Amino acid sequence: MSNQTVASTTSPYTVTEGKSIAFVSGLGGVGIRDQEISGNWWAKVYSASQGATYGVLFGDFYADHADFYFKNIKGEVIDQFTVKKGY
Repeated sequence: MSNQTVASTTSPYTVTEGKSIAFVSGLGGVGIRDQEISGNWWAKVYSASQGATYGVLFGDFYADHADFYFKNIKGEVIDQFTVKKGY
């Protein structure tokens, strides 16, 4: 992932052959950190700076797409998005 390009900032995201997508989800363990890094590559930010609490990223996988959602321990869905197969 040395050559990073933001292809889209809205769902659904389409991943085509030779392209990648990355998820950074780290609210399942010890501590909730402040937002320290910013940039246009973050589709959604949820950290201590935004009042975050612990949670998990779930994914339902199908033949041509996957649906994801992040749910916190309060039962709130913080983010949801779809990734489509583009080839």
